[in-house]
Amino acid sequence: MTLKKKLAKSAVAFLFSTFLSIAVLSFSLYQITDKETIKPIFIAIATQQIPAGQLNQIHEALKLQCGERESIEVALQNERILVNCDEIRNNPPEKMLEIIYSDNIDKLYNLKYDCEFIDCLRTQPQVMFSAKANDFFLFVTYVSIILTVIFGILLALLSRDSGKFGVLRAFGWSFVFVGISYFFIMAAKTTIIPADVAKVAGPAIDLIFNIIMFNLLIILVMGIVVLAIGYIGPRLQKKRKK
Repeated sequence: MTLKKKLAKSAVAFLFSTFLSIAVLSFSLYQITDKETIKPIFIAIATQQIPAGQLNQIHEALKLQCGERESIEVALQNERILVNCDEIRNNPPEKMLEIIYSDNIDKLYNLKYDCEFIDCLRTQPQVMFSAKANDFFLFVTYVSIILTVIFGILLALLSRDSGKFGVLRAFGWSFVFVGISYFFIMAAKTTIIPADVAKVAGPAIDLIFNIIMFNLLIILVMGIVVLAIGYIGPRLQKKRKK
């Protein structure tokens, strides 16, 4: 293989790994911003941000506001949402925010934002937990998968001089290169997150990290398997010929 072809193969392998990494990350964020995933994150963060004493005061104020009514409107994230008064009366203060978010998650999740997703992040960071974010990450996932496939085809073409097992080794190393991030994410989960942030948003942080780590682990295992086939395959072929 000429030097020029080696450089081209290295560049293509790098781009394949890069877009594979983007695909894994964007798909993980797509999963994280799914409504069913967002719901427990919303509830976990909301219920732990308000001190117990203040939560009691809010609960009493809402009960007073309810009076004999069946429901009342409450301001939440610049929106007026409907809250069932029976649920407020019949549940303790610590369950109040869970009830409010559970009953109104659709409305909060589907809020309309008059800006592009990236622009919204600067002024309205709560857009990260919305249908708009979910759609954005799905779009990025599709685009990155297409680019990954394109550079995967080019990598296969540039590696074919080494035979089919050479192609498998090239893909295997690329998958391992991406999947090895699993260990960095696992370390970051325990070392980078400040203790006060982990205390407030512990369940949400665990959920986010676990989704990303699971997807990276799949890529890592795939890479190891493909590498094993790529290196063991030629030896098995030689034994059969003998």
